[in-house]
Amino acid sequence: MSDKIELLKKMAMADGVLSENEKHVFRETLDLPESDMQILFEQIESELESVQSETEMIDWKRKNGLDFEKYIVRLLPDNYKNLRWTGDKYAGGRYDERNKLPDIIFDMELNNAYSVAIECKFRMSYFKDILFVARKEQLDRYREFQEKSDIPVFLAIGVGGSGAHPEELFIAPLNAIKFPVVKKSYLKKFQKKLDQKLFYHVKSKSLY
Repeated sequence: MSDKIELLKKMAMADGVLSENEKHVFRETLDLPESDMQILFEQIESELESVQSETEMIDWKRKNGLDFEKYIVRLLPDNYKNLRWTGDKYAGGRYDERNKLPDIIFDMELNNAYSVAIECKFRMSYFKDILFVARKEQLDRYREFQEKSDIPVFLAIGVGGSGAHPEELFIAPLNAIKFPVVKKSYLKKFQKKLDQKLFYHVKSKSLY
């Protein structure tokens, strides 16, 4: 139980704020009475506040997320066209419907026209060699988009450093990420050299 709690706490610390979605994950994962769950939430929020104020942490999270999206856009193939860059836009609790789509969708013309989608995820660190990538409902949503649009979706995952200058970069096909958390050793097969342009291979439908 303690290992589960530490992993979930690390998930909250990774993005700087204990969101309602993360609280939902806690409730689904941990078999605790609601009174104990509230005590746990208060403890986590107290730890977050000891690092920075909540507003500063939210701004930090948004900045790193946006900076990482910009970083990935700069790595797109030189011959891409028709960039659709949605990102995570919201205000007053209302989200842009396009947030349900992957962050970046672009077209390429290689004899024929092809579309490719990328969802960007920046994380500050691992926890015991485990990385939280995305919530289950997010992964399900990306899979639904991929199936309905017939556009391959890839996850661009930056770890460490900052969104603008990640220490590690992984480009994984969505189909390879089955669960919200993955082991560092598993991610290694998708590791990419930093600042190297992306290349899309049509026959294998791979982005590297």
